[in-house]
Amino acid sequence: MAGYNIIRNAIGSLNFDSVGYVPETLPGEFVDMGSHPLQYAERFHIQPVDSCGNKHHYSVTPPEYAIFLQTFPSGNNTVNLNWSIYPSSDPNFELFVYIHRGGTPTTMQIIDTIPSGILNYTDITAPPGQQYYAVERRRYAVCDPFRIASGSSLLSSMSNPSVATVTAITEADPDLIFELSPVPVSTILKIKSGSKLIGSRLNLLDNNGKLIKSAFLNEEIELVDVSDLATGTYWIQVTGNDKITRKIMISR
Repeated sequence: MAGYNIIRNAIGSLNFDSVGYVPETLPGEFVDMGSHPLQYAERFHIQPVDSCGNKHHYSVTPPEYAIFLQTFPSGNNTVNLNWSIYPSSDPNFELFVYIHRGGTPTTMQIIDTIPSGILNYTDITAPPGQQYYAVERRRYAVCDPFRIASGSSLLSSMSNPSVATVTAITEADPDLIFELSPVPVSTILKIKSGSKLIGSRLNLLDNNGKLIKSAFLNEEIELVDVSDLATGTYWIQVTGNDKITRKIMISR
């Protein structure tokens, strides 16, 4: 083996471009200075090339999943996050993504985790002022480009940092209320929603992001029977003009 071509394509695109080459004699690391993390998510493949110039199949599992994050402050200490990411059944990646927040890009800390199949999140406790966010997907196995058994820190894929200016709570908009009770729930989940959310689709997902139930919010008070579900963590997701994701716990 002589080296490796680095192949890149944008999410949703069928075009693959060669963006670099790494000889076999060098550490297996490549920095793509021409990527576009602030515009869209991209996927990367590694293509082995032998000493005769023959190009072999791309790596079966892409080693890196770029994540493109956007943030939309909506007032009242609330920020909506939306991102795009390549879905993958790669066993080296955890089934969760980590939500980071901080006053600067270097002081962000994890504030929550959600299943990787969910592509939006609502931070309802954002501190006032300028806040930075990032979404991280972690590997179980260490990515070790320098072939060193320990000391490698390349364990995850991190999105671009996205900044939002958060407005402090003034007066809650009753038309945007979305409340779940009781917490935790055992049999019947009560959902109270404002008039602006009426008509939105309501999805119940398990902790792997799999859709369990789906309905529409037709009334300001909706009752959802969860007595047939196992104990554990689930997610309520509202999709419509406003996107809201909430965590619920089922306990008996």
